[in-house]
Amino acid sequence: MYTFGKRTLVLSGLALLSCFASAQYTLTDGGATVDIDTSNGTIDNFILGGVDHAFQHTYYLRNGDGGTASGLGTFALLSSSNPLANFAELVYGNGTFEIQIRYLLTGAGQQADLAESVVVRNISGQTASMRLFQYSDWDMAGTAGTDTVTRLNSSTMHQMDNIATLNTVVSGGTPIPEFSELGGFAGIRTNITTTNGYFLNTAAGGGIGQNFVGDGTYAFQWNRSLAAGGVFSMSTDKVLAVPEPGTMIVLGLGVSALLARRRRKLA
Repeated sequence: MYTFGKRTLVLSGLALLSCFASAQYTLTDGGATVDIDTSNGTIDNFILGGVDHAFQHTYYLRNGDGGTASGLGTFALLSSSNPLANFAELVYGNGTFEIQIRYLLTGAGQQADLAESVVVRNISGQTASMRLFQYSDWDMAGTAGTDTVTRLNSSTMHQMDNIATLNTVVSGGTPIPEFSELGGFAGIRTNITTTNGYFLNTAAGGGIGQNFVGDGTYAFQWNRSLAAGGVFSMSTDKVLAVPEPGTMIVLGLGVSALLARRRRKLA
């Protein structure tokens, strides 16, 4: 299910590139489906309950505190494999860093867990300052503009759809990121990729309970100084849950009852 406004805007900008079809891995398990664009390491579909809840989930990387972060589409795809229906591994490199991402999808009924493990290796032969960003833009229930994103703690965000409140994703990272940020589409992504030396706006320990209502997005940032050959590892989980069909009927009846009471009160 496509979110018309955002997807139309982005896809129209890519129309001239349509002749260069990108490879894709599709992970499936327990009724859940995740599509990964191997050309840029982007998840653009996370389907559960017959609905696509994802718009874009990906990584950006910068060396040092100057310049802008680059998406994995600017890296070389060094290797890729999809040996199991619910597992894939991608490895990218750009001369300074090599980044390996492993994806594992586990589905069960109306809930799914996408686990990611990320390893960044300094392959430059000299010390490099890694600035790794994980960026997420979920459109819960397949719609943009009706979500609430809340920072539960320094490494965990919670997002839910305000119409179907049980459509929810909880995303967290280990180790705790140095910075995080939540806000509307597409400000965070634009700052990461176009603002010189951009750092996300909330340091670890701050902003607990902060939320954004609307077309919500969020990002985490990890900073490390890696010696030549040095390695940084982290992992994240995206736990997605949608309501049972019976629950949706009850929710619908509840909304109808509220509207009826409101009409009686206004009469």
